[in-house]
Amino acid sequence: MGDNMHDKCAAEFGKSAGWVWWFSAVPIVVNLITLGLIGASIYGAQKMNQLCRTISTSAQRLACTAVRIGVGESARAALAEHAKTKPELEPLSK
Repeated sequence: MGDNMHDKCAAEFGKSAGWVWWFSAVPIVVNLITLGLIGASIYGAQKMNQLCRTISTSAQRLACTAVRIGVGESARAALAEHAKTKPELEPLSK
């Protein structure tokens, strides 16, 4: 009778040990997934920040180029107007 009780107890413990393993594995998996998502978010935020800086730099360069072109056009127009009053100056646009 003692051996039968021991076997029964071992079988029950084996069943419950399976559930214990499952309940201890689930939080670990959930934590790993959570850490992975946090890591991906941080990595994505860094890449987005880098992309925004690149776009910002490109936009600044584009704006500076536009200002230079605008100033250049204004200067050309002013020189052309000045050349009309002073014929000895050679006009810039040909």
